[in-house]
Amino acid sequence: MHYQEFRLCDPAVIACIIGRWPFAATIVNGSERPVVVPAPLTLPKVPEDDRGFGSVEFHLAKANPVMTSIGDSVPGTFDVQEPSAHVSLA
Repeated sequence: MHYQEFRLCDPAVIACIIGRWPFAATIVNGSERPVVVPAPLTLPKVPEDDRGFGSVEFHLAKANPVMTSIGDSVPGTFDVQEPSAHVSLA
C-alpha cells in the first residue's frame, strides 16, 4: 500500500524521473508470488490534442518467464532507482 502523501501524480515529474533514470525493477503479481525483473522504461508524450503523457512503456523479451504473469488485469509496479533513493510508480 502506498502512502498518498508520497504518491506522484504530476506527469511532468514522472517524465523527468523516467527520463533521467530509465531503468526500473518491474514487479508483477505472479501465480505463486511477486515476480521482479529489470526493464528499460519510456514515457511517450500523447498527441498534442490530449493532455499529459501516455502509459509507461517497457521492454521484456517474449521468452522472459515473467511474461506469463503479465496481463491487463494484473497489478504491477515500476520501481525506478536513482543514486540515493527510489520512486515507485504503481
